Amino acid sequence: MEKVSDILNRIKQKKEKGEKIDMEVGQIIVMFDPLVSMLASRYKNVKGTTIDDFLQEGRVAVWKAISSYDGSKSVLFETYVSHCINNAMLDFVRKQNSAANSVINSAIPLDEIHESDIEDLTNIDAERLVMSKQLISNIEKSLSDYENKVLDLYIEGNSYEKIANSLGKSIKNIDNTLQQIKKKIKNLL
Repeated sequence: MEKVSDILNRIKQKKEKGEKIDMEVGQIIVMFDPLVSMLASRYKNVKGTTIDDFLQEGRVAVWKAISSYDGSKSVLFETYVSHCINNAMLDFVRKQNSAANSVINSAIPLDEIHESDIEDLTNIDAERLVMSKQLISNIEKSLSDYENKVLDLYIEGNSYEKIANSLGKSIKNIDNTLQQIKKKIKNLL
């Protein structure tokens, strides 16, 4: 079996020549699929997701790691890619658990609904929707304009660094603001 470092070198050479690297990228993704599967299995009980969601996130992370890996650093690709995969899956969990997905995550799967329950469920879902809207409204009201901007950017999946750059603030300021937001939200719940 060919070494990852050999494939990465071939990718680098082909990129320099402007040649396609699809075959090599595919080889690396296949090589790391067992790692992706193992890491994805840790998240099999995350509400509102399937194992396939995490497999996809992991495979995309491998592909991105191939593009962003810097061989001149003293970090093995294997170590780098495992961190990339794990971080991608953690980010996915954070996005799934965000306030924007709360209504989706509390939904009842259609295969669990019985005809006799439809009328009751309609009322429950309407109540949940009203409660969710009220909760979101209360959260927005309890936060300052600045905190709402930071929260919106965070929910969109932006990194602390990206949020800091777009608002002209330090990363530490963004971290502190998000901690304050979390405290306020916990108090509302």
